[in-house]
Amino acid sequence: MAKTAKTPPKKPPKEKKAPKPRKQGAGRPSFKPTQKHFRVAEETAAQGGSHRDIALAMGISYSCFKNHKELFLAHIEQGREVHVEKNLKVIEGVLLKRCKGSTYTETTQEVKVDAITGKPVSITRKTVTKRVQPSDRAIEYWLDNRAAAKWRIPAKIDSPIEKDKQIPISMDFKPPPARKKEEPKGKATGGKHA
Repeated sequence: MAKTAKTPPKKPPKEKKAPKPRKQGAGRPSFKPTQKHFRVAEETAAQGGSHRDIALAMGISYSCFKNHKELFLAHIEQGREVHVEKNLKVIEGVLLKRCKGSTYTETTQEVKVDAITGKPVSITRKTVTKRVQPSDRAIEYWLDNRAAAKWRIPAKIDSPIEKDKQIPISMDFKPPPARKKEEPKGKATGGKHA
C-alpha cells in the first residue's frame, strides 16, 4: 500500500481586529504655539538667527518648526526687518564717522617690576589723542548714495570738441584676402634628392 502524506487542515483566516480607539492624552501632545513662541521667533530673527536657531530658542525640534513654519513666517519677517534697520543705522553711523574723520584716545600702561622682590615699582600711564583723517572713498560713496542727483559724475559729456575727435567706426568689416601658400624655391619636386 502506498503511503499518502497527510496535509494539515487549513485554518480559516483570522479576522482583522478593529484598531483600538486612541486614549486621550496618549503619545506626544501636538505643538500649539503661544504668544511667547511668536515673540521668541521675532526676537531671534531680529538678532539674525536662522530657522534652526529659532527652533532651538523656542525649545522645539527643527522638524516640528518646519511643520509649523507657516504660523511663524510673519513674525520672522518682521524680526528680520528690525535686524536690517538696526544694521543699516550702525553702518550709516560708521560711514558718516569715516566721512567726517574722528578722534580717539589711546592709553598705554607701562609697569616696571623690581628684579629682586618681583613687585611693581612704578606704573606709567600715557594717554595720546589721535585723529583719523576723513576718507575720500567714504565721502564719495556717501555723496553718490545720499545726493546722487547733485554729486554724481555724468557718464557721458556731450561737447562739440568731443564730437570732432570721435573716430567713425564701420560695421562692415571684411577680413583681408587670404595669402596663397608658396612652395619653397630651390627644391626639386618628385624623385630622389641628389
